[in-house]
Amino acid sequence: MFAVGPNSKNITFTISENDRVELLMQDIDLIFHDFIGQLNFETKKLKTNQVYNYNTASGNIKSCSLNYKIN
Repeated sequence: MFAVGPNSKNITFTISENDRVELLMQDIDLIFHDFIGQLNFETKKLKTNQVYNYNTASGNIKSCSLNYKIN
């Protein structure tokens, strides 16, 4: 879940070397879940213990900030 303002929370998960990561963003409602965006990346070319950042807004994604590292 993503929120802006006083209800904002961080999402934490573990990724490893040679993983393929797929993030799907949806606006979840009672009747219909709206597709907002999707981000895919692979970790095989990334360095261990280096923090990477993705903050490119595009399409329906107006604001985003993703920090990640390979453990």
